[in-house]
Amino acid sequence: MRSPGEEAARPRDLIIVDPPGQAKMSDALHALVAPECSQCADEAAMRKLLTLGIAAWNAALMKGAARTAMLDSLSQTFPIELRESFRQVIEPLIRRKEELFPHIQRPILSYELTWPSGPSGEPYLTVISGLT
Repeated sequence: MRSPGEEAARPRDLIIVDPPGQAKMSDALHALVAPECSQCADEAAMRKLLTLGIAAWNAALMKGAARTAMLDSLSQTFPIELRESFRQVIEPLIRRKEELFPHIQRPILSYELTWPSGPSGEPYLTVISGLT
């Protein structure tokens, strides 16, 4: 009997940690957003940057009309006055992904950021991605 909130594993679910021969996606995502990390004053800002980084990463995997539709849909989640700013932030991230990681075609599905409680620790990033 399962406890409340516990889900049974589905037979199709397969989790592979650090697949052999594949890039570590947390390192790739960190490299993508690294130039902007210094502008993140706190955990909330870092989480927003990572979310934008994931959106840019996944958009870079799309071409043409599919990419345009995805970016249009995402921009609609922002107030009208911020939509142009969204484009100005995400477009360079998309180009950066294409330049740094053209060979990685795995979509990023989710992430977890563990923020240390003490001043001396570094945040730890875990990324869940699909396989190609």
